[in-house]
Amino acid sequence: MKDREIDRQIAEKVMGWWIDDILGHYYWESNDSDCFTVRLFRDWQPSTNIAHAFEVVEKLHLVADFFLTYHAVDNLWEVDFTTDDGDHLAEAGTPSMAICLAALEAVKEKP
Repeated sequence: MKDREIDRQIAEKVMGWWIDDILGHYYWESNDSDCFTVRLFRDWQPSTNIAHAFEVVEKLHLVADFFLTYHAVDNLWEVDFTTDDGDHLAEAGTPSMAICLAALEAVKEKP
């Protein structure tokens, strides 16, 4: 899966945002309780931007414990979101990608 597709899935499945065409530009929007968020689609890239990835961590913090580990031997980052359903693990070459992949596992619907 490519970075932008992962970003889209994170926005929709984890953040609860939807895409809206405003004045010819695509925006992620959210109407979360008392807060309304608008982010330019091209500017929000949690799979490659660590600050955006930690917004994902903040979104999940009420339902999951978060663990980030660097494995120097393999040069890989490992993320574990631990929920009532268990551990949701992912490894990647960057912490931001590992966060995204583990977050998608954490919100994946059970069969």
